[in-house]
Amino acid sequence: MARSAAIQGDVLFEISGPDLRLADGNPILAKTAQDNLETWTLPPLERGKYLVRVHFVLVGGTRKVMVPVGNKLDRFFLRLFHAQTEKARTIVDCDSVGTRKTDIRQTALRDGDDYVIEVFATNMVKCFSAYVSHL
Repeated sequence: MARSAAIQGDVLFEISGPDLRLADGNPILAKTAQDNLETWTLPPLERGKYLVRVHFVLVGGTRKVMVPVGNKLDRFFLRLFHAQTEKARTIVDCDSVGTRKTDIRQTALRDGDDYVIEVFATNMVKCFSAYVSHL
C-alpha cells in the first residue's frame, strides 16, 4: 500500500527485552517494519536497548540520456553550422510487476549500552505504463 501511494520515510523502534515500541514514523510504514522486526531474533541485553531505524526509499522515476540527431550525414551538416548533434531524451524507469524485489541492507553499531541498527529498504517505483518522450 505504501509503495502504490509512493510513501517513503523513516520509522524508529525501541526494543527493550520483549517490548517493541514505535518511537517515530509513518503508521503505514510502521506496520510493515513491525511485521519484519517480529521475525528477528535479537540477543538479550543486560542494559540498554536496541534502536532500530528503518529507512524506506523508493527509487526510479525519470532520467535523461543524450542521443544522436539523425544519421551520420545529418550530423555532418549540423557540425558545419555549429548546431547540436545530440538531443536529450527523457526515459521513465519503471519496474515490471514481479521483476524486482526490495533491496535491504543494514548496519549496526554500539552507542554506550544501546545498539543502533539502521535498515535501508529500497524499492523500484512501479509504473502503469512505460513511455519515452522527446524534448
